[in-house]
Amino acid sequence: MSIQSPAKCEIRSVIRYLVWKGKTPVEVYNEVKTAYGDKGMNRTSVFKWCREFKNGRTSVHDDQRSGRPSILTDDIVEKIENALRDDRRLTVDELSAMFPQISRSLLHETITETLGYRKLSARWVPKQLTDQHKLNQVEAGQEFLRRYKLHGDEFLRSIVTGDVYEVESIVTETGGTPEPRPFFEDPESNITVQLGAQVYMHCRVQNLQNTLKVSWVRRRGEELHLLTIGLDTYASDSRFSLAFEKPNDWRLLLRSATERDAGLYECQVSAHPPLIRTVHLAVSVPKVEIVDEHGATAGDKFYKAGSTIELKCVVSNIPQPTGYVTWRHGSRTLNYDTTRGGISVKTDMGAAGAVSRLYIANANKKDSGNYSCALANVAAATIVSVHVLNGENPAAMQHGGTTAPRATFIFTVVISLSSFLR
Repeated sequence: MSIQSPAKCEIRSVIRYLVWKGKTPVEVYNEVKTAYGDKGMNRTSVFKWCREFKNGRTSVHDDQRSGRPSILTDDIVEKIENALRDDRRLTVDELSAMFPQISRSLLHETITETLGYRKLSARWVPKQLTDQHKLNQVEAGQEFLRRYKLHGDEFLRSIVTGDVYEVESIVTETGGTPEPRPFFEDPESNITVQLGAQVYMHCRVQNLQNTLKVSWVRRRGEELHLLTIGLDTYASDSRFSLAFEKPNDWRLLLRSATERDAGLYECQVSAHPPLIRTVHLAVSVPKVEIVDEHGATAGDKFYKAGSTIELKCVVSNIPQPTGYVTWRHGSRTLNYDTTRGGISVKTDMGAAGAVSRLYIANANKKDSGNYSCALANVAAATIVSVHVLNGENPAAMQHGGTTAPRATFIFTVVISLSSFLR
């Protein structure tokens, strides 16, 4: 229940106290309206007294004026403001004729000081841009950018400029209780995605008003690249799109991620000031190596005829890998080869990759050649050359290991020099 028949000085005292408490003009107005209802002070007068008290005023009484007493009331101030909203081209003389009960000088003071208007190209406009004005500017800029991306310089040539009075009227801040400020449900996040996979970057926004827009941009140093605005996609790369999920998730979808896609992405809400949520995207590139028994990368492997060929393939940088490791000899798949016999493959899947071993029993010359391993549809193949030696000096190789092919040559040269020196 609101307080009935309040005195002006009583309401002003409440306003002074709330300003002292650090309340904003909007919060003060809501408090006054809750306490006094429609019998209280209008929005324009509340804002005026908030400004007065914030600037150091302490008195809640009207200022004493010389000459005849002022008959300017809050109701008249509100009527003046409504008249300006209806017709921005009204002159002071025309307003004076509409409100003959107040002097011309007081009318001008009310317009410029109390209501905060100024004259610009035959039109009364607010001295300060409101949050809504700034939002309109942002949205207009985004729309111009969208059209420029679609039509290029042809769009710029189609713009017609004009005087201020030809521009659509600026709407001042209206009364009523402001809607709650939007906010993100989730904090900033770090996402790691596998090379070639698709990823959703989430942006859940609460309290999003119809006048606000959600957009995605990619940040590269100081540069921002627009990807989406609302439900529309503006990215030149077709792998990006907006995949909205009800009720409030403005998801950015990226298909077939590459190394170049790693970096910072921002979900922005066109509030004032803007709301920004950052997503750090990392792209994990799988690594495939065929290594020797010491873990070193193998380029060539040498085996004696009749021995067992053993190759080890290590796949890393793959969180929870799926699929299987494929072994090939040239273009022939070995995993399920039954024509030769003596071939077996053992693969262990781990949390961060896989280790696969290939065994070929009773090696012969036909087993020489290039061997490769790959994780199906994920990791590229790596190749090692296998040489099966038949009857060569055992000192020229390591069974199951890697040697330099020039070892036999060096050994022969050393024997020849020793014979010559004798």
